Amino acid sequence: MKKNTLKETKMYSHLSLEEREEIAISLEKGLKQYEIAALLNRSASTISREIKRNISTIRNVGYRANRAQAKADKRKTQLSSSHF
Repeated sequence: MKKNTLKETKMYSHLSLEEREEIAISLEKGLKQYEIAALLNRSASTISREIKRNISTIRNVGYRANRAQAKADKRKTQLSSSHF
């Protein structure tokens, strides 16, 4: 029997503003990262990276969806402008 030689490609999509808002609300409610991941049907590591990348330690503000979205938009713009 011939082995399947097709590689499975993992599809991913960027978090939406709505998902980021749900993360912020869920964190305020005290949900754990794995619970948020299940709620959003995302990997727990995706949620963990999102929080670590966008949490603010200034004035104990924490994670804010609109700030995280703005940072993501800025990264996307910088990435697209660096490719010719």
